[in-house]
Amino acid sequence: MGRIKVWFHHNALEALSFYGSFSPNSKITFESPVFVHCELKGRGIMGLNGGPALYQL
Repeated sequence: MGRIKVWFHHNALEALSFYGSFSPNSKITFESPVFVHCELKGRGIMGLNGGPALYQL
């Protein structure tokens, strides 16, 4: 199965940390100003800090 991708305006790290707090086996595996990747119950989730300006492209 493919990786789940979620678009955020500016708070991907905060949001994925929150979602991960519900599962003891979750962890943030990569973070940059634009992308955040975490594993939640063995599934890869990629968060993108796209912001409203990129959404309008």
